[in-house]
Amino acid sequence: DERFPMLNRDVLTDKDLTAVLAQHSETNAVATLALYPVEDPSAYGLVRRNANNSVSEFLEKPSPEQIDTNLINAGAYVLERTVLDSMPPAGTNVSIERDVFPALVGHGLFGYAASGYWLDIGTPDRYLQATFDILAGEVETEIGSAIAAAGGELADGAAVDGEVIAPALIARGATVAAGATVGPYAVLEAGAEVGEGATVTRAAVLSG
Repeated sequence: DERFPMLNRDVLTDKDLTAVLAQHSETNAVATLALYPVEDPSAYGLVRRNANNSVSEFLEKPSPEQIDTNLINAGAYVLERTVLDSMPPAGTNVSIERDVFPALVGHGLFGYAASGYWLDIGTPDRYLQATFDILAGEVETEIGSAIAAAGGELADGAAVDGEVIAPALIARGATVAAGATVGPYAVLEAGAEVGEGATVTRAAVLSG
């Protein structure tokens, strides 16, 4: 019976959702979308707002002359439970972004312009960029804070006989042979092995 947050899981962000919740309460919204400014909005769907922050329109893949805002859907929402009442029954294929939110325009749908770090990590290139940003502390994360506290090189429980260049994260159970170099901007997950003389830089080596 309560309002709840809904978050896309292919996004890395350190946005403060308490501010989204506060606006949601102040406006008596049915749903509030966190919006984020991007440099090139042409590849995204834009969200237009009225002066009171209510959403007026969604504009998919705009042409240059249509771009009058740089705010896009950031994949973080605060929803009242009643939003679910208007949705098709469980098991139905429905998109909350394409089907539900457009129907709420003019009926309690608001947008909050957020700040902070935000990155869509839905491609391998952007996944790597997110990894590098965590290592460099560009986004606030618990593991990033731990890496910074360790001087930029975190290798607890790993067998490291080679050289590690910060920033780098080497998981417990990973091994780095003598004469090997890991970093900068490298992650080795559990069980990863870097052989003698090898170099791993600007890469994420997954488990095993």
